[in-house]
Amino acid sequence: MSLIYQNFFFFLRAEFLIHLHNKDTKLLKEFQAFFFNGVGSIVSRKDSVVYHVTKLDDLVNVIIPHFNKYNLQSAKSIDFLLWKQCIYLMVVKKHLTLEGLEKINHYKRSN
Repeated sequence: MSLIYQNFFFFLRAEFLIHLHNKDTKLLKEFQAFFFNGVGSIVSRKDSVVYHVTKLDDLVNVIIPHFNKYNLQSAKSIDFLLWKQCIYLMVVKKHLTLEGLEKINHYKRSN
């Protein structure tokens, strides 16, 4: 989750990121093609490469089901559960209310 300030407005952006060293670009492209059927985009930076998905439909219909089926086996599993709750709040537009923003802030501070 990112809170973005632009043109005198704040907005919340949901995102899924994998950040790797640029020597792993080929691996990341294979990962994108195999696991997520081309969903998302890959951006190269000076020393790194980032795979990111920001489209809410892709997060809900591709990313979340994948990690529900293949559970993370580390401390990231808790982060995923909290992140998923934030995504579902956004799906039902609760992020547009003060109560919803407070819940998202609470989840964000929990990890």
